[in-house]
Amino acid sequence: MEQSLRSMQQTTNRVLQVLNFVLAGGCLFFLIVFVMLVWASFLPGDSFSIEQGIEQWALNANLTENGTSFFSTVSFRHLPSLPEHRINVKAAFLVQLFFNLLIYLSLFIYAIYQLKQILLTMYEEDGPFTMENTIRLKRLGWLIVGYALLSDLIVLLAMLVFSTHTFSISYEVINFTALIIGAVLLILAHVFQYGSFLQHEYDTTV
Repeated sequence: MEQSLRSMQQTTNRVLQVLNFVLAGGCLFFLIVFVMLVWASFLPGDSFSIEQGIEQWALNANLTENGTSFFSTVSFRHLPSLPEHRINVKAAFLVQLFFNLLIYLSLFIYAIYQLKQILLTMYEEDGPFTMENTIRLKRLGWLIVGYALLSDLIVLLAMLVFSTHTFSISYEVINFTALIIGAVLLILAHVFQYGSFLQHEYDTTV
């Protein structure tokens, strides 16, 4: 039993090291994107270009005079298929960079941090069933549910308001995959809550 527990702790420790690396990389990437966003906001409008593809737009920003550029794509869910002259390309690029990278990246970093805390609890307390982990799972679950219901809608509305000055919404703004994942995490949180209760009963009995 002790050998199995020790093996689980070693595996958890390796996973924690990987998560620390991911967190550090995510924070560094966040800083780079933030600097790029500030830089792009001061560029003239003719530094940006757009090209329509089959299912998405291709956005390009010339960041420097020597040809350094940044390329990004926007799906038609976020930026409807319209004549290019009706689109404020700079605004579309800034909205895309702000929401799809900064906001989503922030949520990703937060989710990784919560997962790290859950694993850290398993490593330090010899088990995952604690009230702290229950709360963390609930936070993650509701965060992903909110992401599924609101993220694409917010990006779409921002694109419409700042870039196209039109209005069009469809059911495709709901991310059903993320909604299912969020629901599963909320169910898992209830399982952890019950496990925490049983663990507390066992500890007080022993």
